[in-house]
Amino acid sequence: GIYKPLAEIEDILKSNRDVAVIVDEAYINFGGQTALSLLEKYDHLVLVRTFSKDASLAGLRVGYAVASPRLIASMNAVKHSINPYSVDLLAERLATAAVEDWAHYERNCRRIAETRDWFRQALIELGFMVLPSATNFVLAKPQGISSRSLFEKLEARGIFVRYFPNVKRIEDFLRISIGSREEMEECLNAIKEFVK
Repeated sequence: GIYKPLAEIEDILKSNRDVAVIVDEAYINFGGQTALSLLEKYDHLVLVRTFSKDASLAGLRVGYAVASPRLIASMNAVKHSINPYSVDLLAERLATAAVEDWAHYERNCRRIAETRDWFRQALIELGFMVLPSATNFVLAKPQGISSRSLFEKLEARGIFVRYFPNVKRIEDFLRISIGSREEMEECLNAIKEFVK
């Protein structure tokens, strides 16, 4: 969930001209600058995006790639030989509606980012270590309670977060997805109660 500036992406592109460079922009609309402008200079760049995050359509599993016509043709050739089926009609219509109502799309992204920033600051004020985020979630290391214990207490309360005890570098962190302001207030109140 850490944003890479365009200069870093361009360095990667310059250093890897013989392979396709895939840049995951699943979270780009929550903060940062898209690499779309680099497509004209680098025909080996592929940008991948999803409607799961910024359009809040996670259950649909609809995504897309933006690349040079040559790379898109190659991807289509492989796709059609392995899986000729596209997304279903309902998913296609909902994804299309999300793009057609661009004002709603942008409001949704802005609302999530504002709620994320408020929630992150509230956790920091509780003494949590919270990594910077340009996504629809925060990675937070609890203070005054172990991540495992907080995970279990939240789960028992019906608040579901992610815990990665087998991933060494983030085993002490919880991944908390951002919902509505009301949902995040409920989550924060529960955390405050458990930290006491």
